[in-house]
This record gives sequence, structure tokens and C-alpha cells, in this order.
Amino acid sequence: MSHVIVKKTLPFKTYKNTLETDQTVRREITSIRSFNQELFSTSTPKDCLTSYYDKMKMLNNIECEPFGFDVLGAVEDLPDLPPGIPDMYGEVGTPVW
Repeated sequence: MSHVIVKKTLPFKTYKNTLETDQTVRREITSIRSFNQELFSTSTPKDCLTSYYDKMKMLNNIECEPFGFDVLGAVEDLPDLPPGIPDMYGEVGTPVW
């Protein structure tokens, strides 16, 4: 999306409304194109703002977390120490090495 379109037609309240209502904001983009050595101006509708974020898992419209993030599952999946390797922390939680 061009900087001019964002600056002139997308105020902050539109951005906030997009996050809260999960709606997509579209704007018409005008461009000059050449077909067979003739110039034409074309208008194309494009998505300017959307609350969809494909890089993270959305918890709600605003909060997200990385895919595969599971604190409790990560702690439970830690392997036990093999025999012969001492635990780095003693019973009081201070290093024994």
C-alpha cells in the first residue's frame, strides 16, 4: 500500500476499528499502465488493513502468540536426566557445581 494512501485516507480510528471488529478495509488504487504501447489508467480495489496475521496464532482480535507456543507442555516434555549425570540444582535451588 502506498504511503500517500495510508496518510490521506486511513486515520487511526480506522485502524483501531479494524482490530476491534475484525473487518477488512479496502481502498481503490489508481495506476497508469501500458498495454500495446497505449497508456491506460486503471483502478483496482486492494486490502489496506486486515486483522489477519499469518505469522502467529491469534488468541483474540488483538493478542497473539507464536505457533507451537505451549509453556505447560514444554515443561512437561523435558526429558529426565540420564543416570550418572548429577542434577545441577540441589534441593535448595542453588548450583552445586
